[in-house]
Amino acid sequence: MPEGHTLHKAVRKQSPLLVGERIRATSPQKRLRRIRELDGAKITGIEAFGKHLFYRFAKRGRTRWLHVHLGLAGRFDFSKKQPPPAPRASVRVRMAGPVHTVDLRGPLICEVVDAAARETYIDRLGPDPIRPRSQVARFAARLARTRVPIGAMLLDQTAIAGVGNVYRAELLFLAGIDPRTRSNQLARDQVVAIWRLARTLMRAGVVDGRIVTTRYGGIAPLHPRQRTYVYKQHRCARCSARIDHAVLAGRPCYFCPTCQR
Repeated sequence: MPEGHTLHKAVRKQSPLLVGERIRATSPQKRLRRIRELDGAKITGIEAFGKHLFYRFAKRGRTRWLHVHLGLAGRFDFSKKQPPPAPRASVRVRMAGPVHTVDLRGPLICEVVDAAARETYIDRLGPDPIRPRSQVARFAARLARTRVPIGAMLLDQTAIAGVGNVYRAELLFLAGIDPRTRSNQLARDQVVAIWRLARTLMRAGVVDGRIVTTRYGGIAPLHPRQRTYVYKQHRCARCSARIDHAVLAGRPCYFCPTCQR
């Protein structure tokens, strides 16, 4: 599943193409009839919150939002052909401007919502480390209230938004924390370290367009092309110990048993 940097990258890519344009919004899916409410509206903004995207549409003084969660299979296709080619069967929604056309295929969530529903979704999410005004305090307070292992909490989108399986393993390795440690047993400086690493690595992911933690961790990887330290790796770049894993939140979390005691 795409992690948070992917959605923020999508905002960067799509905003110059769509924001400010009046959009022809259509869907070949009969069940997405509410897409018609967006047809002929102007896109006035696109925002990412964790793994969620919100497109703001304005039409005749009325605002509606297109809420998107890519899930495992969601992706965007882009075209500059005019007229654009017929949409594929898997397309959920097509947003066609005067120049650029963006097709959304196979998302987990694709729905038209009002401002109240949008706020409800956002309020349920934890702070997003990529967003400029997000604060560590909410994250720290949530961890202090639970005995759930930190490796599981980092995948809980109500605790911290946007972190996925790759980033959680890399964050905990660089912070030197065993993923099985109970969240309420972490010291304040450990929580702050996780948060700061998340901001650094995930913002770098937006710029790079992919996850390459070995550029920013301050530890030379074992191999020049190695993109992660412990995620799906065999040996630790710091101590050469064999990488282990623990199943947390239903997914394997990779860690070094020596460096992350």
